[in-house]
Amino acid sequence: MKFKILIILTLLLSGLGNIWAFDQNDERQYVVIDKNGNKTDKIFRLHADDKQWYFEAKTALNTWESVACKKDCQLKELSTEKITALLGDNILETATTICMHNETFAFCRLSDATDQQRIYVIITLLTKQPAIIKLKPLMIQ
Repeated sequence: MKFKILIILTLLLSGLGNIWAFDQNDERQYVVIDKNGNKTDKIFRLHADDKQWYFEAKTALNTWESVACKKDCQLKELSTEKITALLGDNILETATTICMHNETFAFCRLSDATDQQRIYVIITLLTKQPAIIKLKPLMIQ
């Protein structure tokens, strides 16, 4: 499964580029895409204040709840070495990849060389085999 996702990401994204930090274009809501490519009911949002980024899940009551952890939950930039360990060596050759993480998950953006196409994923970090969950940005409202 991980290998298939890497092949798809590699085919979708080509070229090298500078590492772009997360920006206001990333600050939005995302829907989880299932293994068949369909949207699910699970919605997350990424937003920031002056100090840090936050990643939250939409609840059944239409409120937002942190999906972070219980302790040391601030999202921090993930090193190139750890990105390579999670996504494989080839991904950094074909896409500009930036991730932030805490102890439970990583949120990553993969961009082509012109930063015109962006793909977003969540990678679980607490499971023996990290799971890659594809996200689709929702329209900015």
